[in-house]
Amino acid sequence: MKKTILLIAFFICFSCQEAENATLAHAIASQNEKLHEVVLTKNIDLLDEIYAEDAYFLAPGDTVVKGIKNIKLKWQSSINYMSDMHSETLDVIGKGEIITEVGIVKTTIKTSDSTYIYKAKYTNVWKKDKKGTYKLTVDIWNTLSN
Repeated sequence: MKKTILLIAFFICFSCQEAENATLAHAIASQNEKLHEVVLTKNIDLLDEIYAEDAYFLAPGDTVVKGIKNIKLKWQSSINYMSDMHSETLDVIGKGEIITEVGIVKTTIKTSDSTYIYKAKYTNVWKKDKKGTYKLTVDIWNTLSN
């Protein structure tokens, strides 16, 4: 009888964990879709829904950018060259208030005379705000060689 109760408790805990993981993955996917929308619409103000007020933006080879106002300025300087973006979440680590996402992003870059796909690996740290929405607090990536 004890074994049966333990087994049932294990499956309940496992099922709860799976449901929580699915909820976290959905929350992150929703925020990533907003990032893609920023690229497609060039609406920089949508970044307010994605980044925390005190977020870090850590682009390769660039200075540390802190705060949503500065992050929006950084995006504004390059958004017109970006025509599409797709991210693939490889893993979501953690639970609760702070979670980490690891993934790969492909961004289509268009200049006056060429188009190419920029590929990067990234780690994003997401933190729940007062409303319960996960917002980016650390956005860091490195170029992925072809």
